[in-house]
Amino acid sequence: MTDALRPPQTTWEYCLSAADELVLWHMRQGEDVPETDRPRVVTLIGAAAYGLASSISMEGPGVAGLPLTGPDESRSASVRGVLQHHALAALQTCPYEVLGAAEREQLLAAYGSRTFDLARETALAVITHHARSSGETGQPHPTIRDRAPAMAAAPAAGARVDVEEARSRQQFLKAAGAIWVVYDGGLSRLPVVCTRCQARTGLTLQADAEAGSVRVICPDRHTTHDHRLTIAGVQEAIALGRAPGSEDIEITGATA
Repeated sequence: MTDALRPPQTTWEYCLSAADELVLWHMRQGEDVPETDRPRVVTLIGAAAYGLASSISMEGPGVAGLPLTGPDESRSASVRGVLQHHALAALQTCPYEVLGAAEREQLLAAYGSRTFDLARETALAVITHHARSSGETGQPHPTIRDRAPAMAAAPAAGARVDVEEARSRQQFLKAAGAIWVVYDGGLSRLPVVCTRCQARTGLTLQADAEAGSVRVICPDRHTTHDHRLTIAGVQEAIALGRAPGSEDIEITGATA
């Protein structure tokens, strides 16, 4: 949902990024969110988070402190509370930025229809799932930050990667699924994409220590670069990703 070539910068982008991470964790636990519906669900949760953040003057990465649920769900003091009672208002008042704009317009146009209701029901299911999981460890009303360890651990069940080390100190990391660049301990999560064809799965990263660069190679063999990737980050992912399991790979992004 967020710009694939840079980390979040605005409060809205942080909200969308956190929403995307919340939904992805929900899906990794085996819950069904159709891929065609996921952008609308992410945007709706992001709008609820932004509305809550605005009401309590939270900005930027500080949105990680937003409560997902609260003891009184009749009030809009949590993300779930906003989704339950003020989802439409949250959509109407969130920033009209490029990211999420198409999904925002789709949701506003669909208000009162089954399409809108399904997106809201799914968004509520995502937040409820997080609260239930957190409640099992004695924390019934988690913040987004509280869920970071669980979300970071979800893909760590073992990334299924195809790693080979070639001559000339070149290393290759191939993902069966997507390669994600993570920031803020995993709270912000953005995909690596081929900037020529927009492919985001089945990518190969080539870390060439001698050239001092990381190449992104898509299934169609386009070769591009992503300034967020570092040789050290790719090598760390190679070292951590040898166990079979999830199709996705996470790499810590460069901060400069």
